[in-house]
Amino acid sequence: MRTFELGAIFAGDIYHSTSTTKQQFEAFSHFISDPNYDENAELMQEWGFSEAQGAVIVNTLSYAKPIVKPIAFWPFTAIQPQLGNITSITSLTAYAKVLDAKSPSNLQYVQTS
Repeated sequence: MRTFELGAIFAGDIYHSTSTTKQQFEAFSHFISDPNYDENAELMQEWGFSEAQGAVIVNTLSYAKPIVKPIAFWPFTAIQPQLGNITSITSLTAYAKVLDAKSPSNLQYVQTS
C-alpha cells in the first residue's frame, strides 16, 4: 500500500427512508462489483433509527478528490427521495470533526464487513 498527499475531498451523508431499500441494495451491489472500481471512492452504508424520521438508511460517502458527485456514487446520489444530503467539498480534518460529532460520548458505532 502506498501513501499519497490528500488535499480537498468530496464527503458527507445522504439520508433516505427505508422505502428505498431495493434501490439501496442495487446501488451497493453495483458499487462493490464494478469491474472499473474507483480506488478513490469509499462508502459506508448505515441502517439506523432516528427519533425524528424513524428507520433511515445513511450513505456516508468520501472521495479522495474534490469532485462533486463522482461517477462511482451516481447510483446512490440518484436514489430519491432524499431525506437529507449534506455532501460537500471539504478537508479530511473538517470531515473527521463532522464524523466525531455524530458519535456522542460513550456511544459507539458497530460496523461489520
